[in-house]
Amino acid sequence: MNEFYTSVCTKILAVTSRTGRPGILGVAIVLCSCFCAEAATLDQVQEESDGGGYVSAGRYFGQTFTPSIGGLLDQVDFKVDTFLSASPRYPTTAQIVETVSGVPSGAVLGSVNFTASSLGWYSLNYATQAIELTPGTLYGFVLLNDDTFSGDEHLGCSISWDNNSYADGSLWEWTPVDGWKIGGVGADDLAFRTWMVPEPAGLSLLALGSLLAIRRRY
Repeated sequence: MNEFYTSVCTKILAVTSRTGRPGILGVAIVLCSCFCAEAATLDQVQEESDGGGYVSAGRYFGQTFTPSIGGLLDQVDFKVDTFLSASPRYPTTAQIVETVSGVPSGAVLGSVNFTASSLGWYSLNYATQAIELTPGTLYGFVLLNDDTFSGDEHLGCSISWDNNSYADGSLWEWTPVDGWKIGGVGADDLAFRTWMVPEPAGLSLLALGSLLAIRRRY
């Protein structure tokens, strides 16, 4: 159950229960059940990889993507690798950003700090940040840290090089010298998955309208 919707439902029920009006409370319960029934749905997927690279102070990675489902971003998965048998346990930040002319350099919509504990698919939870994404709009998923390769803990991520495995976005690389540049010839992609909590269904909106109508009568 999405934590944002859960908090909204808790507040609705707390307010309506104080009215002492069974009709209002009953409709509120219906409304909340509609909200809470919304489960995270897999949206964008790119799982191919034939190599990868390390995130470091000298190179960030940013994967652009275009959601097909409108609503709240629940989770992003990406595939952790280290390539040289190093530990992936280097503190890293994963941002969801707006794009500017296709570049993942816009406003930060949400951010998660994490330390990967193992190789393979790693899930980042954005459910509490209320990041609303619009279908058909290009966004960016950015991985950055300050790793200078002084130890043996480095975060690597799996990448599909030159295959154009994902048609609705591309891998970008940031360096201190060049800033953001598209990876390769624009055919590189991070291995990633996005999960969305869809916008409330029509039943939820109907229940909300009924709640407001009943409240006006009292």
